[in-house]
Amino acid sequence: MPLMQIYNVMHPVFSIIIPAYNLGHLVCDAINSCINQQNITFAEYEIIVINDGSIDDTYDYIEKYRSVENLIIINQTNMGLSATRNRGIDLAKGDYILFLDGDDWLSENALALLKEQLDETTLLVFPMVYYFNKDRQEKRGYHLSEKLYNRNEFLHETLGYSQFHIIPAQNKCYSRKTLIQRNLRFISGILHEDNPFFISTIYNYEQIKYVDAPIYYYRQNREGSITSTCSIKNYEGVRIGNQAIISITRNANRDINFLLANLLVFQVIGNYSKKEDRKKVFNDFRNIRMKKTLWTLLFISTFRWKHTVRMLLLLIDPALLKYILKIL
Repeated sequence: MPLMQIYNVMHPVFSIIIPAYNLGHLVCDAINSCINQQNITFAEYEIIVINDGSIDDTYDYIEKYRSVENLIIINQTNMGLSATRNRGIDLAKGDYILFLDGDDWLSENALALLKEQLDETTLLVFPMVYYFNKDRQEKRGYHLSEKLYNRNEFLHETLGYSQFHIIPAQNKCYSRKTLIQRNLRFISGILHEDNPFFISTIYNYEQIKYVDAPIYYYRQNREGSITSTCSIKNYEGVRIGNQAIISITRNANRDINFLLANLLVFQVIGNYSKKEDRKKVFNDFRNIRMKKTLWTLLFISTFRWKHTVRMLLLLIDPALLKYILKIL
């Protein structure tokens, strides 16, 4: 069976990259949402579906779409989400790239809406609709106006006001030229890979535009989702990601420093599935080196009372912060 099918799209406007790992029939929702795009032709976009070494029947479901003319199927040994997305970037031929998780889907007019806004110097950002079930769907925007922002304005209006759900890679439309020329890639082998990727992309676009339309549907509470569990790998991913962010910003932006501090706090208050993982994280926060990091971040971050109180509790002891938040 060939690794990649032959298709007739030579230079599409969009490339939609769909990583899929152990999703079963759910991957059909993602693929169908791409195939059924309205007011745009197949020649204007390609769909790159990458089966990342699934050990269930995910690949069997993907194979059913092999005859779709603008769809490319790739089957690989397991590499992880970051490496899979990176491979998609390298294979993409479209002028613009979208990341679609294999258990999510796009609105039927997503590409037509985005096509009206395209500019390779501008990063397009849009809200995500959190899908819990057919009776509960929440469009979560970012309190932004539909206009152009420079980097500092955008970061302050989002991160500076605790709008951390702006970070995911899936709620943006990227110029492939920018990703390739600036060598913007996800860090392989870690969780929370979207954190450093978000900052690196923001720092490589001249301007950002918010498109206030329900374009992306984000499935919630799926059993087995990596966002539903917490382990030492989560903490390690945040630590590595934070270091990568600091290498870019040099702690010069108070709103990004605010994000860095909160990412650390979130790792303390998370629910760890293993007691030994929680113990390792708590012990690391009791280390003098970490206390110095937290103390520095406290003074170079955007000021928010809630954030400051949590940081002070964490500086005293992570167990105290966890306990206080539990009883509140």
